[in-house]
Formats: sequence, C-alpha cells, structure tokens
Amino acid sequence: MLITIGICNITTAQIIASGDFHSLLVCPSGSVYSAGQNNAGQLGDGTYNPRYAPVPVIGLTTISMVSGGKYHSLFLKNDNTVWASGLNSLGEIGDGTTTERLTPVQVTSLSGIVSVSGGVNHSLFLKNDGTAWAVGGNVAGPLGDGTYINRSIPVQVSNLTGVIAVSGGGDHSAFLRNDGTVWTTGDNAFGQLGDGTIISKSTPAVLNSLSGIKAISCGNRHTLFLKNDGSVWATGINTYGQLGIGINVDKLVPVLASGLTGITAIAGGGEHSLFLKNDSTVWAVGQNNYGQLGDGTAVDKSTPLKVIGLTGMISIAAGFRHSLFLKKDGTVWSAGYGLDGALGLGIDHINNNLTPVQVTALCYSTGIVENNDFGFSVYPNPTSDFVAMRVNKTHPSSAYYITDVTGQKVLSGKLEEETTIIDIRSLAKGIYFVKAGKHCVKTIKLIKQ
Repeated sequence: MLITIGICNITTAQIIASGDFHSLLVCPSGSVYSAGQNNAGQLGDGTYNPRYAPVPVIGLTTISMVSGGKYHSLFLKNDNTVWASGLNSLGEIGDGTTTERLTPVQVTSLSGIVSVSGGVNHSLFLKNDGTAWAVGGNVAGPLGDGTYINRSIPVQVSNLTGVIAVSGGGDHSAFLRNDGTVWTTGDNAFGQLGDGTIISKSTPAVLNSLSGIKAISCGNRHTLFLKNDGSVWATGINTYGQLGIGINVDKLVPVLASGLTGITAIAGGGEHSLFLKNDSTVWAVGQNNYGQLGDGTAVDKSTPLKVIGLTGMISIAAGFRHSLFLKKDGTVWSAGYGLDGALGLGIDHINNNLTPVQVTALCYSTGIVENNDFGFSVYPNPTSDFVAMRVNKTHPSSAYYITDVTGQKVLSGKLEEETTIIDIRSLAKGIYFVKAGKHCVKTIKLIKQ
C-alpha cells in the first residue's frame, strides 16, 4: 500500500478573531492560522512579513479561543493557559518583559483562564474563579488596578468578582458580572465608559443605567452592550455613526441602537460595529470608507443595515478597518480593507472588498495521506487531542475505526460529513491505525503525541 506525505487544504474554521489589521482563525484541529499586518510579529509565524493568505501560527495546538489587539495576539489553550505574540513595548504580551515576540510565548503567572480579550495596548484575562486580570499599557487606567502604571506581569482588576466576560478597547475596558451589571475603566474622553462623564478611571465602576446585560464589546473609542431582550445599547464616540442611533452625536451614557431586535452577538471595531441576529443575518453600522460594513458601498452609515449576501452566520469579528464572518458550515468571509492582507484572500486580492468574499486558503495541514481514489485523509498527524477525518463527498456515511498496534479496536464510528472531528484524548500516546471506507479497507498510520 502506497503511503505518501501530503498537504490537506481545509477551507473551514471554527473560531475567528480580529486585531486592528490582522485576522486569526482557529482550525477544526485546534491549530491557529493568521493573516494580515505583521510589523511586530503579531501573526506568530516567526517573521515580520505581512501575510496575504492565512499561515500557521508556530507551535500552537488545542486552541480554544483567540483575540487580537492592535499589534499583538492572544491564544487560549484547552489547558487554560494563555500564549501571546507581537508587540510588547508596554508589556501587553504579559511575559514579564517588554521584548517583542515573533512566536507565541506563555503569559506569566496565569492559570485557569477561560476567556481573553486584546485591547489596543493591553490584554484582559478572565479566570474560572470569576476574577479578571490585566496586563500592558495603563496610561489611561484600562488595567483597572487603581494605578496608571504599565504592567508586564498580569495584575488582578480591582474590586471585581463574579465576572463572566471581559472586553478590551482602545484604552478602556469593560467587564460583565453574573448579575447582569457592567463595570468599566480607562480612557473616557468620548464617553466610552458610559458613566455620564468624560473623566477617565483607573478602577472599574458600575454603570447604574444598565441592567440585564448578557454581552459586551469594546470598539476603539465606543462600547456596545447586548441586553437579554436582544436589544443593543451603545456609548462613546459617534463620529461615523458607529453607535447606530441614526445621528452622529457622541453619547456619554448608553443609548438604544436603532432598529435592532433579536440580536445574539455584538462586535465593536475601530470605528464600526457589527451585530448578529437570531435569523443568522449580520447587520453593520459606522465607518465604511473601506467597505468594512459589507453593504456594497464605501459610505458611512449611522443606522444599522444588513450585510450583503450573508446567511447562516454564527460568529462575527470586527477589526479596525475590516470585518470577519463565520458561517455555520465553517466557511469564513471577509470585507473591508485589503492592503495589509487581513482579509486573507491572497496576494492577488489586496483591494478593498465592499461585500464579503470567502476565504478559501485555510488550515493547511501536513499529514500522512493514503494515495487512493477513496480520498480519505487524516490530519493533523501527528496530533494530541483531536483528529480530523476527511472523505470525498461521493462516499457518505463511511465507517471508520481506530486500532492499536496489536489490531485491537479502540474507537469506531461513522463519517457522516465530508470532514468529521474525532476526540482521541482518551487514547494513550503511541501509534495507531485508522481504517475507513465502505468496508473499512483504507488504512492510515496515526501518531498520538
């Protein structure tokens, strides 16, 4: 039987996130790919080269969440540790130094982390005990530790317990507690803290005008809040209409966004905002000079409008001048500023996109692939926790089973989809054989690390 080393081109992802001018994509296998600006190593590929199509982030597997700052990236692993790459001049990587990192390094003194969020020059972390932690630039107080001192090792955010979500903005931060209240800290020059003033804070304070909040998202200088009833509220700068209230007037306290109901997710970008509805459509508002609203124009909007051509969407991410969209079939779509490659469409497609375009060069993995017309492949290989099995569309409902070196069956099932993710965490490290096909006659060697 001929076994060759091949490259698997998988066009699906399971998690998306955006930095200012770069994009992060988590593959079904748990590996991470990145595209876009890379002037500080934020792509984590060991270079300073911009990438116009997604490339693998070095050394990371089993990633469960990603988040982008301005020039840095955060990666949360399944073991609840955090890794980061990119600019670190203010300590935003959190490794105890101010040394720029071209490949991910582990954030110091953090464990039990369940969520991460990158601000422009700072990073936020949520622990499984409901406390929030922060690191990086603190000139305006976004770390919420009661000081204006930059930190290169994470510090606990003051006076907060029961936190269930964190969000980092330009130089401000927001925290959602399990009682539905929101607390904010940091820069407030445009009312982005939503407390009715333009006074910055170094310690989080509750927004008394808000209750029943289930999600938060900080843009560059504005903040979005999603209520349990599916309505959206917004505060801060509104030069481009990013608050979605129909006029371009800054607000110092949260106001109701116009015409939005049934919203299930929100995303604040540089100067624009995205909203996911319960009918799986996406709506957008704000700055649109590069087409980041995806409505086919380059005209700013102050009232939310529907993004063209998107249905069946499950996730949204807003960068400074671009937007990402994840569909339930795992395909990723992008719109907006294309010059730096953040749209991930390749070197031949660096123009701005006024409507969403599918990212197709995703999640390449080197693996051991059998040379046969059945088209069965297993990747990544070697692997540790999960493995993807891919078959041709012409072979639906193919059976598979995994045996150890003695021929003893250890796992089995059916490949109902073209790509199926198999959990192999229960298997010991070693060599296995994967068999698949109508009669389980195609065999691939699998290495569990």
